[in-house]
Amino acid sequence: MRIIAGTYKSRTLKTLKGDTTRPSSDRLKEALFNRIGPYFHGGHFLDVFAGSGAVGLEALSRGMDRVTFVEKDAQAQKVIINNIKTLDVSSQTELIRGDIYHVSMKLKGKYDIIFMDPPYHMQDLKEIVDSLIPYLNVSGQFIIETEKNTVLNIDLKLVDERVYGLAKLSFYEMP
Repeated sequence: MRIIAGTYKSRTLKTLKGDTTRPSSDRLKEALFNRIGPYFHGGHFLDVFAGSGAVGLEALSRGMDRVTFVEKDAQAQKVIINNIKTLDVSSQTELIRGDIYHVSMKLKGKYDIIFMDPPYHMQDLKEIVDSLIPYLNVSGQFIIETEKNTVLNIDLKLVDERVYGLAKLSFYEMP
């Protein structure tokens, strides 16, 4: 896995071995960032179910000021820390260790973009999204990667959906 564009373009990132996480493909990441703006002029990005941290680190490479990762898997946390060290961006990142159900109170401030890539089998996404809405800037975007047939019923305004193979990206804003 690699950073696609920006300051850290072509830098290689570690990923987890096995099937405990499902990394977003380069194709999906490229499509995501083409949709939300290929480059940013600052801002704060929240990467929930961060896995290797690749999406958040891509956002940082493309101009976000800060990235907060939320990840409960201990092996994934080690990979995120390793990737942060590889890019030397520890001053611009924060890793919150734990399940989003129990750590959302550790979030600080508002986020311009909240990206969530939960396990495809997860069913209770509304509860998680509802707990994160208070942290979204009024003009911010909430993006959820799910399995392409997943139907979400959440209290945000759906502005776009795009399918890439088995994955679907749903783009939301405040109503």
